[in-house]
Amino acid sequence: RFEIEAILDRVVMDQLTAALDWPGCSGKLSGEIPGATLRDGVLSVDGEIRVEVFDGTVIVRDLEAERIFGVLPSLSASIDLQNLDLEQLTETFEFGRIGGRVDGYVHDLRMLEWQPVAFDAWLGTPESQARSKAISRQAVNHLTTIGGGGATTALTSPLLRMFNSFSYRRLGLGCTLQNHTCRIRGISEDGNSVLLLEGAGIPRISVRAWNRSVDWPQMVANLEAISSGESIQVGGATDP
Repeated sequence: RFEIEAILDRVVMDQLTAALDWPGCSGKLSGEIPGATLRDGVLSVDGEIRVEVFDGTVIVRDLEAERIFGVLPSLSASIDLQNLDLEQLTETFEFGRIGGRVDGYVHDLRMLEWQPVAFDAWLGTPESQARSKAISRQAVNHLTTIGGGGATTALTSPLLRMFNSFSYRRLGLGCTLQNHTCRIRGISEDGNSVLLLEGAGIPRISVRAWNRSVDWPQMVANLEAISSGESIQVGGATDP
């Protein structure tokens, strides 16, 4: 059994992530762990953990982990994201550059062997962001892949091949994960699709998810594949 409390003050993230062999991240990390207890193999955190990262705030509540040094480690928590710099966030995870800010949450998170098995998540443009922002071609391809398909046909047209980035007004992506299936939500929806990205300016690119229920392991594999330039899998067919 042990108890601990800790304060982090402006830890340089690129040095920390390199030392831990995590995805590279710029900026500085500040935060506070008000108190944590390990008893009988269960780690419980008192109160909330506040972390200043990606030029915004991440708040972790109800954090509890079991068997962290044993077989089938599990973790549960709820996380709120406030005013994060979306460009720093997307560059860290090699999603493709997206400008602007983002709010969101990951509630009722459950992880088993450090892999998510259930959560209710949302990431979207805050109402305070009035101006349009830029999104790269790579990020548009990733968003389209989340909806269950490959790059949009429109992006392959001779005119749009001239553009490496586009403008967008707002974006929103939600996922409820249960039984290895991600139920997709967006800014709005109609009878056939969910709007994930509302374009702005000329040329205007909007992204819709046509498949609202997506196999979670396959979606993760597709995102990794498109980052490395490999083919992606949609249903039983391969989409180059």
